[in-house]
Amino acid sequence: MPDRSDYRWGGKPVSRTRLVELIQVERDPGTLGLYIHHRAWQVRWAAINSLGATGTREAEPFLIEVLNENPDPMDWPLANSALGRVGSSAAIPALSRLIHHSNEDAKGSAILALAAIGGAELTPTYLDALTDRSWTAKWAALSAIDQSADDRAIGPVIERLRVILGHDRKIQQGGRTDVMCALSYLNRQAANRDAQAAIDWVRSTKLGRLQPDERRWFEATFEA
Repeated sequence: MPDRSDYRWGGKPVSRTRLVELIQVERDPGTLGLYIHHRAWQVRWAAINSLGATGTREAEPFLIEVLNENPDPMDWPLANSALGRVGSSAAIPALSRLIHHSNEDAKGSAILALAAIGGAELTPTYLDALTDRSWTAKWAALSAIDQSADDRAIGPVIERLRVILGHDRKIQQGGRTDVMCALSYLNRQAANRDAQAAIDWVRSTKLGRLQPDERRWFEATFEA
């Protein structure tokens, strides 16, 4: 079996480049798991990415092991993303520990992975992430809430939306913005009086605060 500390495949020495190439096309979790702690980050990252591409739950324990044991936080976003593809509820504790981590990519990707794995039962976790000071965590939390949170998130989402639209934003976001996520979630909860009132508040007083893409999306979604 390959040694974790050198460049070997099937017991035979290979170059680092060749080892990475072999790992990138390998889909056996047991084989890939031998490389998740390799001293070369190129090898580790190839193994972690390939574990996510296996499409099988058998890859999950190795990815959780990366989060629990690998000291390099640069490994964690890759493992988080992979768990979002092949993980189950077993990964929730390891992912939840990262939602307030100082590494922006680590916590953002952990929150998104939780949204991919879990459902409305994780609403308290998403709301916890929404309290983080980081914009990355707040955006990821709103994205997770939009995907699967229940009505416990209505109040916090309205509060966050009012903060965002309470002033002119200097940074233009691309893609699905935090405002879109918040309003999309509130639209799902529109039977709630407060959720509908928040949508009407944006329509009547805050359209000028929306970015061009947000405004086009809002008008198409709510026929403003």
